[in-house]
Amino acid sequence: MGMQEQRTSSNRGKVVSAAVGVAEGGIAINWSWLGLEQETFKHLLNILLLRAGFPRPGLVSFDRNGKEKMDWYRIRIPRGECELHQVNPWEAVEKMRAWLVSPEPLTFYGVSFDVE
Repeated sequence: MGMQEQRTSSNRGKVVSAAVGVAEGGIAINWSWLGLEQETFKHLLNILLLRAGFPRPGLVSFDRNGKEKMDWYRIRIPRGECELHQVNPWEAVEKMRAWLVSPEPLTFYGVSFDVE
């Protein structure tokens, strides 16, 4: 890695790959390990949901996607949950992508996202 690339990486904090999209009428969020403490991760997820248009992120239910426990690297918000909270998944995905690439995650969590 060249000197310029090293500076760019260090200015971006921990760079995390992420994919956000509409799946089966709901929202799918995949990301690599964020390296955040549990409470910090929960806060980041709640802010992401707020920015996406969910008025009360603590009330959002996720599809269970792991065999024994929730896989927090592959979050699924089902279509019914989007409907319940009156959130258009297509608009929410665009808002999520915009927030993830904004300066806010780096400023508050020390993480920047490379979003697909």
